[in-house]
Amino acid sequence: MNLWWVVWKELLHLRRDRRALFILVAFPAMVLVLYGYALNFDVHHVALGVADQDRTRQSREFAASFTHGEYFDRVVTASSAREVDAALERGDIQVGLVIPEGFARALARGEPVTVQALVDGTNSNTAVTALGYLQGFTLDHVMDLTMERLRALGAAAGPLGASGGLPFDLRLVVLYNPTLQTARFLVPGLIGVILTVMAVVSTALSLVREKERGTMDMLRVSPVRAFEVVIGKTVPYLVLALVASALVVTVGWALFGVEVRGSVPLLFAMLLLFLFGALAMGVFVSSLTDSAQVAFTIATTLTMLPSFLLSGFVFPLDSMPVAIRAVSYTIPARYVIAILRAVILKGEGVDAFRFEFICLVIFAVLMVTLASLMVRRRMT
Repeated sequence: MNLWWVVWKELLHLRRDRRALFILVAFPAMVLVLYGYALNFDVHHVALGVADQDRTRQSREFAASFTHGEYFDRVVTASSAREVDAALERGDIQVGLVIPEGFARALARGEPVTVQALVDGTNSNTAVTALGYLQGFTLDHVMDLTMERLRALGAAAGPLGASGGLPFDLRLVVLYNPTLQTARFLVPGLIGVILTVMAVVSTALSLVREKERGTMDMLRVSPVRAFEVVIGKTVPYLVLALVASALVVTVGWALFGVEVRGSVPLLFAMLLLFLFGALAMGVFVSSLTDSAQVAFTIATTLTMLPSFLLSGFVFPLDSMPVAIRAVSYTIPARYVIAILRAVILKGEGVDAFRFEFICLVIFAVLMVTLASLMVRRRMT
């Protein structure tokens, strides 16, 4: 009975504060839309400059092979490598291609030919992606030339087979994200990060509000126990967080095409477990201070940057130093993001993320215990 009294009291606070209610439900979806479109690692329309010093049909075809599609836009046609360098320095282009004189003659003789590619490395992500594009387009062009030469020599009688007359057949298959869209990779991670920050911050202000309004003394003299205060203050926000989660998942499907391949009940069961621990963490933070400003600062510091940097949301954990990877095991967003990607993108069950599930259980129990101990200390 005491537990439901605390729940009802917290619901009344939320009912009076309509702005907070709107933020808790709608803000995660709004942030997902913003970051889903803003955070995009796909690189298109790279500005390309070409210096064709050979001026033959073969060199023109080679240069034109890079501008098929939306990856490169040829914006500068130079007459020398020096002009390409100048265009890179001015920032007019991001990639420069220098085709040497004698390009066609070397191809006809089967001799090796060196083509220079200059890439602006000030943006490392764009530079690495552009290098991959350059290598891919060059390989495609070389294979086309090889097949033409095989046809001319009569090496392939009739239509070419699956390998195009070449001695091997390489077929690439990309699983779970065939088009390699950034949104499909980012949206599940964004859901985990957004819910982590919102859950902890929302309850981090709950006990502080009691202290600032002078109603903490009522809790002290009431028969309510510490764990009932923790659970009671968590349940209303848990319901709102689940509603926000459903809204975020729907927005991810409607705007970015990220559908849930796995079990939807399993997905929300995992979110329920995670949110329970995250909300209890907010109550724990709230019990550490008497100021709403300090509670907000602590909550955002503990959640926002760690969730972005150390959860595997953007940066792969395997590439980090051992010490940093060890710290990442203390970040709850790491586990929920791994679960979200497994269920949403791969359609996996619990067996695929058993370790992450156990870690979330430990996180939830630990946070409820710590929050109860701190609230009991405050109440006494």
